Amino acid sequence: MLGSKMDFETEMDFLSKIFDSDSKNYHAWSYRIWLVERFSLWEGELEYAEKLLDEDVYNNSAWSYRYFLLNKAPNNLSGTLEFAFTELKYLIDKRLLQALDNEAAWVYLRGLYSVDPKPNRVKL
Repeated sequence: MLGSKMDFETEMDFLSKIFDSDSKNYHAWSYRIWLVERFSLWEGELEYAEKLLDEDVYNNSAWSYRYFLLNKAPNNLSGTLEFAFTELKYLIDKRLLQALDNEAAWVYLRGLYSVDPKPNRVKL
């Protein structure tokens, strides 16, 4: 039961099993995002997204999840030059060279530069 003493690890394991068989399951992704936001389950999620991208760099759902995590997590740095440079370096060093034709990576990059800056931050 959600909201009391629920074992979130069981839920996340359940979702991981779903993604093992269908890594692009929209309903499972929606549920995972809801769980993470509602119950502040941010810890380890970026690493999980990385694992999925390591397995399939073309997984648009994993790219979208990474974008969500980096832009919605508490104390995120999105909208700053530091964030933009860090993510650009990540893309160049780790992902684009794996597959330059990967549309998901390019859409991710475009999304990073379309984020409205936070107050007192540099506009990208």
